Amino acid sequence: MTNEAPTLPPQPIESEPLPDQYMIPAQLLEQWIEIKTDEYLYFKITRLDVDKLLFALSSIVRSQQTPQEWVIHWSNGRTQEANLEMSKSRISALHSQNDIRQFIANLMVSAISGRNKNG
Repeated sequence: MTNEAPTLPPQPIESEPLPDQYMIPAQLLEQWIEIKTDEYLYFKITRLDVDKLLFALSSIVRSQQTPQEWVIHWSNGRTQEANLEMSKSRISALHSQNDIRQFIANLMVSAISGRNKNG
């Protein structure tokens, strides 16, 4: 029997506050579900919109790879570094999720507007 305390897994510590989670407004969702699933959608997006989506998707993939980093740090006894990597991963994932939700909300608004114009 050893006197060593069990090693705990890394605990999240925030290097910066977590961003608020963006929620698509309920009124927009209500209008969205009125559209038939087989109805063609007409919407306008800018290249900047597509760039933001691409960067958000790339960022979320990177944030999912970060656990490898904190597991390596933790298994080598570097808990502070492990905690920091975990925190950065959570923050990055939340930012990416918010960007993706905002992109989808913008598409919904544009599609609803296009539907009203096109009949």
